[in-house]
Amino acid sequence: MNIESLSENILREIGTDKLKKFSEEYANLSDCKEMKVKSEGKPIVDSSLFDGFHVKMGDQIIKCSYEGEARCVQFAILNGHTTVVVPKEQTEVKRVVAD
Repeated sequence: MNIESLSENILREIGTDKLKKFSEEYANLSDCKEMKVKSEGKPIVDSSLFDGFHVKMGDQIIKCSYEGEARCVQFAILNGHTTVVVPKEQTEVKRVVAD
C-alpha cells in the first residue's frame, strides 16, 4: 500500500480548502522575521554544541535561536514555503508549534 498516494486521495476527497495555512493562519505575524530558503530536500531539525539549533536541507543550513524557531521553520518548509515567516515572540512561536 502506498501511503503517500492514499493520503493524497483522502485529501482530494475531503478537500483542503478549510485547512489552515502554516504559518499565516496560525500565528500573529505583525511582529516577525522573514527568511528565504531553498526547498531542496527534507528539512531536519538538529542541534550541536557549537551551532545551537538549525534546520538542515541538503547543503543548506538555517541557523535558529532556539528549538521552537527551528520547528517553525521546518513546518513552513514542509508546507511548501520558500519564504519563512517566524514570529519574534517566543511565546507566539511555542503556541504555533504546539497547534
